[in-house]
Formats: sequence, structure tokens, C-alpha cells
Amino acid sequence: MIRNAMKRVFAYLFLSALTVLSVSCSKEVSTVLPDNREVVTATVSFRDFTTKATADGDGVAANVNHWVVEVRDVKNPSKIFYREEKDAVAGTKEQTFDLMLVRNQTYDIAFWADCKGCYGVSSLKAAEMLSPVGNKDTFDAFCAAKKTYLCTGNDDISATLTRPLAQLNFIATDLKALEAFVTTAAYPNYEPSDFELTIPVALKYDVYAGVVIESDITSRTVKASEIYGTYSPAAEETTLFMTYVFADSNNTKDLGFKFKSNQVDMGANVTNVPVKTNYRTNIKGNFFTGKVVCNVTVCPNWNEPEVEVSL
Repeated sequence: MIRNAMKRVFAYLFLSALTVLSVSCSKEVSTVLPDNREVVTATVSFRDFTTKATADGDGVAANVNHWVVEVRDVKNPSKIFYREEKDAVAGTKEQTFDLMLVRNQTYDIAFWADCKGCYGVSSLKAAEMLSPVGNKDTFDAFCAAKKTYLCTGNDDISATLTRPLAQLNFIATDLKALEAFVTTAAYPNYEPSDFELTIPVALKYDVYAGVVIESDITSRTVKASEIYGTYSPAAEETTLFMTYVFADSNNTKDLGFKFKSNQVDMGANVTNVPVKTNYRTNIKGNFFTGKVVCNVTVCPNWNEPEVEVSL
């Protein structure tokens, strides 16, 4: 008679820009399971961490309410050996999965956490960003993969959960200066709107390999009908637009952006913009104004010849 052992795996996710996942196994109770499989209980939790915190939860994973674990046998990686999804209240700090694994078999294990509905994750070999828009922190997501994990008793494994994403921020530094000049009703309202960004990026990501699906890279356009957060011309800086993109092996991108201000199209093209996983890129400067230096001189000499008038 074959006796199988119950294993308990505790996984702890520490999200700080990086989230550490810790898993441990221990032998507890003997039982007989079908297909010679063993129960692996994975308890996954978020712990408190220090990072930039804003009202919408940017940087603190406040919108994460959906968890996925997916397991593939390394001998047959095209098929999913075990998979489970769980929903939770946004900001939930802990989640538990019971995995059914076979002793002495080797697996690739992928983990994913996001805000449900923002990504298609029926396969973590091709996690897909759905209907990307700007100024939505709900597109923040986290993932990790543990490759060639051998299921044995009393094992300890660790992994690091990070964003597969870069965050792009377009920050104006000249709205305060503009407001100082536009003080009467005779001047139009220059409040920006209808921001549009075009950038060549992928919409799909392979969690196991930790790379974008290169064949999916196309020119992507993301729109927003209003600026990010609260518009305040008195502020030294105003974030006009924010968006998440999957970062690939090319760490720089050429991008173009445009927006309307009093129904006038404005915009520019920017080259070699850094786009790296788990990093913010801030494109900052004067979006509405330009400094014009006027050098004025007086020429005191009269033109020649003089004009003579006879009476």
C-alpha cells in the first residue's frame, strides 16, 4: 500500500516594489490520494511595506483582488497540470491555495495577482492586458515564476514577485506659470483634456519566461478623457496622464503624445524614453508654454539720403 504525505506550503508575498514569496513544506498526515498526488497548501499573504502612497492606491497594490496560481509539469509544459483562481476583497492581505502535486515530479509554477477584469489570465504563458486605458491604477499587477520545482518533503523555496510593467507619467511643470498670465475672462481656458499616447508595446506577457510575447508588439494608442487626479493650476507639478505598459527586452521606446487644450491640439514626439519593469518613468517639463527670449536694439542713425521738399 502506497502512503502519501500531506505537505503544507506557506508562501509569504512581501510587496515593496518587490514581493518575496516564501514556501515551506512539512510532513503531517499520511493519506491515499488519486493519481499518486499530494496536497500542497499554499498560504499567500501581503505584508505592510513602505512605498509611494497616493489617494488611488498607486504603489501599494490596493486594487489587487484576484489571485492565480498555475502549475505545469516540465515534461509536458504545453498543458496546465494544476490551476486555481480566487477572488478577494481589494486590499486583502492573505490567500490560500491547495495544490495537488505528485511527489518526486518537477514543475514550473507561476503566480499572478491583479485587479480582476483588467487582464486575461486563462493562461499565464500569455497574460493579456484587456482594453488598456490611461489614468487607471487598477492595471497594476504582480507576478513571479518558480522554475523546475521538485515536489519533495520538507522543502523550502523562495521567489520574488515583481511588476511585469512599467508606469509612464506625463507631468506638467508650467500650469502654475500659465495661470499667472491667464487671469481674465478675455483669455481662453487652457485646462488640458483628451490626452492620447501612442507607443510600440506588447499587450501579452509570458509569466513563466518573464518576457513579453515579442510577436505581439504593435503601436498601441491609449486615451483618457480627463487629466489624472485633481487639476490644480496652483500646483508646482500636475500629472496629466499615467498608464501601465508591459516592458520588453528593449528598455527604451520612441513615443508620441497629444492632447487638447481649449480645443487646440498640442503634442510632441519623444525618443529613447526608458521603459523598464517595475520602474516609473516620469516625462516632465513645460507642456503648455515655451520661453521666448527677445533681444531688442535701437538703431539711432537715420536712413540716407534725407528727403528734400522744395517750396
